[in-house]
Amino acid sequence: MMQQMQGQRAPSQWAVRVRGLPYAATEAAVGEFFTDVSIAPQGVHLAYSGDDRPTGEAYVEVLTKEDMDRALAHTGRMMGKRYIEVFPSSGEDIVRLGGIPSDMF
Repeated sequence: MMQQMQGQRAPSQWAVRVRGLPYAATEAAVGEFFTDVSIAPQGVHLAYSGDDRPTGEAYVEVLTKEDMDRALAHTGRMMGKRYIEVFPSSGEDIVRLGGIPSDMF
């Protein structure tokens, strides 16, 4: 289950999946981790399990292909004591997992 996005905007065509986040990570903390990346407004989507517990994963919508490349370069960096992995993704993945209503795509 994904935290639903508020507002009415189309998803970005560029996105990354982030794995290994501390369970207490917030959207703001994820944004700070990607300081050199332009993230879409309301573009951080934290993933939650069926019982509303954080999974340590998130999807991050970015503005350009270059931002996606910069985000991917964060693989292997640490967030606190956690090793972070970053993978290519897409707005379609976020819609499929419930982070963005499909009528916005």
